Amino acid sequence: MFIHRSALLCDECGENEVIALGMSGKEDDGDSNEWPQYSQGSESDSPDHCDNCGDLLYEVTLTDDGREAVALCLISGMHDETLACEWSDHADLPNPGVDHDWNLDAVRAWADNLGTAVEALETFEEAYMGQYDSEEDWAVQYVEDTGMLSNVGELAMYFDYKAFARDCQLGGDMTFLTCGLGVFAFSNY
Repeated sequence: MFIHRSALLCDECGENEVIALGMSGKEDDGDSNEWPQYSQGSESDSPDHCDNCGDLLYEVTLTDDGREAVALCLISGMHDETLACEWSDHADLPNPGVDHDWNLDAVRAWADNLGTAVEALETFEEAYMGQYDSEEDWAVQYVEDTGMLSNVGELAMYFDYKAFARDCQLGGDMTFLTCGLGVFAFSNY
């Protein structure tokens, strides 16, 4: 990436600018407005594009604030916008609407709970267990899926699913987030 007269130029456009200025074969004498300045490894809050050809400058690393801005765009439903898709690749973030068929309401609830959209996108797939009518409904499904009570016979009818769900949340194993008339269930492991 080249910076010349406040314009960002990709390597190819920067090389062409050097030739157009008649400076090909000459050495850069330091910081000047005449010579395109190369700036590799710099950071930006958003992906930058070449001011001449419009190509994305992948040499620019997104700052943490930049990655958070991209993640917020993705979870707000901008996942199908070309720029948001391009940015998600650049920010090394999963794109919930393109890469995955995720429930965006659940992703937003998880992001609100965590306080960061980046962490929500990075952990959602492993954490999300589904949407249920209640914590107790989650517990019934979980116990059934895992076969926890398969060896206790008729004693299973005395199992307190509501208390089990409450203990899972209080113990830090689960997070239940209210949604409409139900809950989103998230594993904390």
